[in-house]
Amino acid sequence: MRKEEHLLIGFVLFGLFSIPVLILTPITFGMAFWAFALAAFGSVIPDIIEPAYHWKHRSYFHGTALLRLCVIIFLITGLITFLTIINDFFYYFYLISGFFLGYASHLLADSTTKMGIPETQLPEWVKLPTIAAFKGTGKLPTVNGEITEENKQKAVSLKEIGNNHYIKGDYQEALRLYEEGLKLDPTNRNIVHNKKMALAKIGSIEKESK
Repeated sequence: MRKEEHLLIGFVLFGLFSIPVLILTPITFGMAFWAFALAAFGSVIPDIIEPAYHWKHRSYFHGTALLRLCVIIFLITGLITFLTIINDFFYYFYLISGFFLGYASHLLADSTTKMGIPETQLPEWVKLPTIAAFKGTGKLPTVNGEITEENKQKAVSLKEIGNNHYIKGDYQEALRLYEEGLKLDPTNRNIVHNKKMALAKIGSIEKESK
């Protein structure tokens, strides 16, 4: 997505949150200006940290781990913002909420694209269950150690070979290798992400050929 689109989405989401804040708390439009500035900064900073200069630019700072963390921090700081009713100190939490809602809006918008965002690990204290990495694999891994270390290594090797085909533009072969890798290790989130990118490229080529 373009920077302008991310800014617009960030402004709209933070504007919707700010309506009850401005109605229920002593925060003024002048004070809200700085929160909107931080929301704008948050909505573009992922592409500043990881600029879109190659096919694999979306990494940890575009990942699901930071998305979840930003949502959690926004929810906490957003709720605390309403305590500004009793003390102006809590206004600073409104500023913080602006940045993290802006960042979350960027990742949410990117997650709706064909490429999506990569599955990344959350810190243990905020880890939430997810089955996104297992979509399309046909089954979930068991908790009995069914996936062996040997299969994990084979899956990584298939991913690397698939990456080489992807770079050469052989997206169909890359997709096949990614799918083979996922049969061996459906929990490998990097392979899931690379598979999404291969499918997106194949879809784009098919559209152009029509």
